[in-house]
Amino acid sequence: MAPSILVRSLPALLVMMALSHLPAAAQTYARLHADQQAGIGVCGAVTAERIQSSAAAGAGLTSLAYSGEVLEDGGTLNPVAFINPAIINTSGTIAFYSTVNGVDRNQGIFVADTSGVRTLVRGCGSGGGSNVPGTACGDRAPGGGTFTGFYGGTFFAPAINDDGDVLFFADVFRRGATTRGLFLYQAAAKKIVKVARIGDFAQRFGHLTAIGPGSLNNNGEVVFLAQGARRDPMSIDILHWSEGMLGKVAAVGDRAPGGGSFSGLGTETITFASGVVIPVGPVPGINDRGQISFRANVTGGLAQQGLIVSTNGVNRWYVKTGDATPAGGTYVDFWAPVLNNSGELAFLADYAPTSGTVSAAWFAGSPRSGWRKALAICDPVDDGVCIGLAVSRNPMRPLSDSGDLMMWSDVQTPGGTVEKLVVSAADGTLSTIVTQGDAAPFGGQIGSIQAWPSLSDGRGTVSAGTPGAPNGVLTSHMVSGDNP
Repeated sequence: MAPSILVRSLPALLVMMALSHLPAAAQTYARLHADQQAGIGVCGAVTAERIQSSAAAGAGLTSLAYSGEVLEDGGTLNPVAFINPAIINTSGTIAFYSTVNGVDRNQGIFVADTSGVRTLVRGCGSGGGSNVPGTACGDRAPGGGTFTGFYGGTFFAPAINDDGDVLFFADVFRRGATTRGLFLYQAAAKKIVKVARIGDFAQRFGHLTAIGPGSLNNNGEVVFLAQGARRDPMSIDILHWSEGMLGKVAAVGDRAPGGGSFSGLGTETITFASGVVIPVGPVPGINDRGQISFRANVTGGLAQQGLIVSTNGVNRWYVKTGDATPAGGTYVDFWAPVLNNSGELAFLADYAPTSGTVSAAWFAGSPRSGWRKALAICDPVDDGVCIGLAVSRNPMRPLSDSGDLMMWSDVQTPGGTVEKLVVSAADGTLSTIVTQGDAAPFGGQIGSIQAWPSLSDGRGTVSAGTPGAPNGVLTSHMVSGDNP
């Protein structure tokens, strides 16, 4: 079920909301989630002087899951891959949400690799946030009840780690009522455990009244957004879960490094038509060293906003408003910090190249390794210029441990606008992985491309529409690069 409204604060630049595509001229924009974007400005005309050839496109694509695929436990897959992200691990396995056609158990969380698609958990009813459980025919949920609605779209992508554990958000039907929570499929034990459900008790927070999506590392640790009954009703905080224990990472009102206090951590919520309200972003990140990254708004400190990495419980500003950017000028606003196992961040930020001007770009690095611009609005890409970028979000992992960064871009060329997935290597080299209109691996073409890819061991997710493909295949989750 689609959310009815997006509320609470967004970065200052991204205030010109538009639910349809912007004109195909050199008007620029940032993509916020599945079909919502915001205007930024205008690039100069695309001319020969602005054309730059990138490195050759990477290896071919391999399709791992596609619309119409028959599932062993019934029904056919309908992943709507250009809307719903897939996340990949080092073995080349992807995790994703999909609806299922032809059966009452009509939705769920799935994994796929070159051996096929496997179901992790199935539900039924009218979808996440609808409070309509259907016939309550879903799989049993830990703590009682059955899984009903699952949540699709950019905000609710299921996270997967290298062990094949998968973190997902879902509704549960029990005793005539629908609630929701965050759950972890543990691959070794082949079981689902509860991370947190509405009503659970967390020390110093009281009973949880709201829960949002989260991120997962290879140690099975989870960080996520939540709200407690003992907290200010406008405060969305960050919690940590490990082996059944809940603890605080950061809360609104806590002291910020360098002075002041946190005034905003989870600043995005979605309200569904049923009245369900879910905090959805920016989701924090966590790496295998146990470091946790998050965006923070601050009152009374040296910075108004910035990106923090917490190491062994000690918070440190990695970058903040007013700092100089490697593209020139200073940072204005930030989206979610994506954290790799080397302790580096990638993020999309609004920045002021010169006084009175504002643009947006992806940046990567750390205070130790230094910072680099990966791709900015109006930068040359192949035979055109970048006019659209997607904001950074967890739990998608586009930043590899070696520092390569995979990004979606809308590119204005002399012949029209096309979507691309590109990789900015740690040395700054920009390579195009796939372009809208390229051949799909099973026939047809690559259509609209999902804007939040993940990258692992040189393999990246390519989730897209596939117009012209045979046998009614409308969309597919694919992987670029070599597969085992």
